[in-house]
Amino acid sequence: MKLRLVVVINKLTQGSTDSFLEKPCVSDVLSDQNLVSKLRGRMTHNVRSIHDFRVTTLIGKGSMSSVWHACRKSTHETFAIKAISKTGDTHYQHIGRVVVERDILASMNSPFVVQMYWAFQDTSHAYFVLEHAQGGDLCSVMHNFHPHGMS
Repeated sequence: MKLRLVVVINKLTQGSTDSFLEKPCVSDVLSDQNLVSKLRGRMTHNVRSIHDFRVTTLIGKGSMSSVWHACRKSTHETFAIKAISKTGDTHYQHIGRVVVERDILASMNSPFVVQMYWAFQDTSHAYFVLEHAQGGDLCSVMHNFHPHGMS
């Protein structure tokens, strides 16, 4: 595990534009070969950079990332793109979490979790292209439904 993390850190800091899903580490994490084949099948759509999308509006923002509404230029499909910053003092502290999040999203196949279609990076950000869930995040929906907390 430590060696894998070092390889990922090196790739992120070198500004590689390779897709996360094309890395052999995904098959190390996932034991189900059918799932690995399915994930690799997603990569045949040639999404290689943020320039493949028309990014429109900010959906949400956190300390290390922002989520944007985007439209794929070639197909006009809508997605949510999570852009995770690779700069700043805390970058190395959070890189393990980013890799774990990517691995979990790539392995999920549930109607209750947004689907991740692609993951890639440039010199300043790692990007997760996700299913766009209309209506916002669960926390906001719960707050709007019960503004004074759950009873």
